[in-house]
Amino acid sequence: VCIIIIILILILIIVTVIIVIVMIIIIVIVIVIIIVIIITIVLIIIIVIIIIIIIIIVVVVVVIIIIIIIIIVIIIIIIIPITTTTIIIIIIIIIIIIIIITVIIIIIIIVLIGSSNTRTSGNISKA
Repeated sequence: VCIIIIILILILIIVTVIIVIVMIIIIVIVIVIIIVIIITIVLIIIIVIIIIIIIIIVVVVVVIIIIIIIIIVIIIIIIIPITTTTIIIIIIIIIIIIIIITVIIIIIIIVLIGSSNTRTSGNISKA
């Protein structure tokens, strides 16, 4: 009878130890997952803020450039008497400037998307 009781007590102890270990492992995994989620959320927020700032800057720059173009056009119109050729030249200049601006904006966006992607994936793999 004593041997059976001892064996039962040993089994109970082993079972409780296993349960405790499993619980600790689960808790650790949950904590790690929570930390990773928090880090990713923070990164996403930072990236969104950066993108918003960049968009604002681009919009401001574009607006400024458009205002400058309008001023230049007005000055040209005032200085040079309007003929069909001057109008055509002005239109061509405006088109060229717009193309240049769009290309610059596209390049900026591509570079930023590339850098933000590498940053997030690197941090996620670290975590």
